[in-house]
Amino acid sequence: MKNILGYYLMPHPPLIIPSIGKGEEKKIQNTINACESIGKEIAF
Repeated sequence: MKNILGYYLMPHPPLIIPSIGKGEEKKIQNTINACESIGKEIAF
C-alpha cells in the first residue's frame, strides 16, 4: 500500500449532471465547486 497517496469520497446528487439537472444544478453550485476543486487537486 505504499503507492496509495490519498483517497477521496465524493458523494454527489444526480443534479450535478447537466442533462439530469436541466438548470437546477445551480442550486448545488457549492457541491459543483468542491468537485472541481478536488478534481484539480487529483490532477496534480
